[in-house]
Amino acid sequence: MRQTSANPAGGLRAVIAEAVHAYELAQVTRLNAEHAAEQERQEHLLLAEADKIAAQQTVDAESRQSSFVVQAEQKRGSDLIERIETVERAARDLLEKAGLAHIAGAPIRLEEGVASVRRADEAVVAAFAAAQIAHVDLRMALLHLARSYINANQWSAAQRLLQPLLDDTHAPLYDDARTMLCEVYYAQAVKAMESEDWMTGRQGFQAALRIDPEYKDAPALLRRTYIFAAQHAGEIGRWEEAQQQLSIWLKDHKEDTEVRDLLCTAYYKLIQVALEQRRLDQATQLIIAIQALDPHREEIANLLTRHPSLSWAGGAIQLVQEYASGDDEAICTALSANGQILAYGGADKRVKVWEPATNKLRHNLWEHFKSVTAVALSPDGRWLASGSEDRTMAVWDLATSVLLRKLKGHKGRVLSIAVTQDGQWLASGSDDHTVKIWEPATGRLAHTFEDHGSAILSVTFSATHRFLASGSADTTVKVWEVESGALRRSLEGQRSAITSLAFSVHDQLLAAGSEDGAVHLWQMPAGNLRQVLIGHTSSVTGLAFSPDGNILASGGLDTTVRIWEASSGRLRHTLEGHQSTVTSLIFHPDGRGLASAGPDLAVKIWAPHW
Repeated sequence: MRQTSANPAGGLRAVIAEAVHAYELAQVTRLNAEHAAEQERQEHLLLAEADKIAAQQTVDAESRQSSFVVQAEQKRGSDLIERIETVERAARDLLEKAGLAHIAGAPIRLEEGVASVRRADEAVVAAFAAAQIAHVDLRMALLHLARSYINANQWSAAQRLLQPLLDDTHAPLYDDARTMLCEVYYAQAVKAMESEDWMTGRQGFQAALRIDPEYKDAPALLRRTYIFAAQHAGEIGRWEEAQQQLSIWLKDHKEDTEVRDLLCTAYYKLIQVALEQRRLDQATQLIIAIQALDPHREEIANLLTRHPSLSWAGGAIQLVQEYASGDDEAICTALSANGQILAYGGADKRVKVWEPATNKLRHNLWEHFKSVTAVALSPDGRWLASGSEDRTMAVWDLATSVLLRKLKGHKGRVLSIAVTQDGQWLASGSDDHTVKIWEPATGRLAHTFEDHGSAILSVTFSATHRFLASGSADTTVKVWEVESGALRRSLEGQRSAITSLAFSVHDQLLAAGSEDGAVHLWQMPAGNLRQVLIGHTSSVTGLAFSPDGNILASGGLDTTVRIWEASSGRLRHTLEGHQSTVTSLIFHPDGRGLASAGPDLAVKIWAPHW
């Protein structure tokens, strides 16, 4: 028998069909499994949602129940108070019927009422006795309800119930209610202290102490609320708040040395803040406050030593030394950096250098052939520059009295001279309307400025040597950059000629004195007008800032020296003693002394004393 071979194509189709069937079966199985899983997940979600709803319903039910309980307890308390009032009214009615209206009109005192009624009517007595018993029972119930509130830490509710029981000091259970209310206030305060709510704690202790001044340790805990509040405020830098907290306590407890020391510390911190903000007025007031608490506090003495400006602002100014040079007269003067040397020039065409402390004339220099109208000493005291009506300037070596060089260039009188702190630059102003910057070591002319419209009456360099300010009879102040010669600011607003100038430390302020007696304070480098100081009655001829820039001294044609607080513009002192114009002022480098001088060659040394 012959066998036939299998059809290859048909076999392949069968295999493919079986594979497709298996794939479809697998897909169906997977989809069924995913569907079953999704159903199971949905069931879990529904169960979870049901549990959540059930839990919320439970919470809501408990909340409603709690609310019902609170409302019921509140109603019970209100009912008790209302019944007490009803009993009191009924008792008064009984007294009125018994002809005892004078008792009924007073606060109810049932014990006294019974004694009075007993003489009137036995029926009334019986009714009144019943009212008394009801009255006591109701007050007792109110106390019990208040105690339950206290046990549940519901302080406000307890307080509301107890307060009416204190209206009459002779009423039954008054002392019990009083003690319980103290407990409420005390417990509230302690709870507030635990959460560092010092104000609420303080109010609670104060309320308890108003009822019983000796209640438990409430006086000591009340004191702690002030101390802890102050310490917390200090930890976050709020020293003013700390000072306020401690001051309140100390007002009625002046012998509390611990709080006094803490208050001094708070004041000291505020002084440091005030100094950082250049608020000398505030700092001095705080020092006065500390000294009122502790006159011998060591850190204040150290503070005044480190910050002499505080003494200039808040202390008294004393004239500690004064010198006079006989009959000589000057047109211009200049004090050395330490105030120990006075250079001056006059109509005799000479420049003289005088040592006031020894009354010795150290130098008598003659080079100019007309009056000497301007003079300046180098900060190190090694050389001197002078300007004259002869339109020239002379630079002198003070060690040898030798003329180092003569500077020519101005076409008018030299009216003002200034030197930088490092002695590198020399500036001159003239009535030819120009300002010139020179290099004194070589005599080189570095810059000539021609922007003013009138004579240059004052020039000064900034403390950093970066800027030169010039003041003119045209009423303007111009600020120049020394290196480049660029005009940086033109300050206008003065009403008369600018007769004196001074920069503060770090070039922060520029003071400009005017012929009308005003001093304009300009904020630099922006050039904004900060203050106008009014005090002098005529031309301001000399200005100087203290080394820290907090104090400004001004001298004038009115013969006075005035001490100003730079930050506030407050006039602190007016110093009198000069007999002529004050043209030169300079603070000692340590800031503890001020030298002033004028054309009469009287040199005065002033010092503050706290």
